[in-house]
Amino acid sequence: MHNKPKIISLALTKYTDHISYSKIFTYLNKNHKFTAKIIHSDYEKAISIAIKENKFFDKNIIHSRCFFHFSQMLKNKLSKTGILKKNE
Repeated sequence: MHNKPKIISLALTKYTDHISYSKIFTYLNKNHKFTAKIIHSDYEKAISIAIKENKFFDKNIIHSRCFFHFSQMLKNKLSKTGILKKNE
């Protein structure tokens, strides 16, 4: 019996479009029989699109996002609108 990894981290990639992420997922699936029940990522829209496009992922896959990245995104958006000052 093969030990399948419980966690796979995709941290560094030069290209951050959905096609590149899709190629990474496809490579992992083809060469390492990668499937997932949960994928945890930042808030890049491209990752969400790549997950939805890959047919080898179960339709019930859970795509959770990092709370730290969510709070950073929220802080940046509030700063841009002027609701929150940049130093707060």
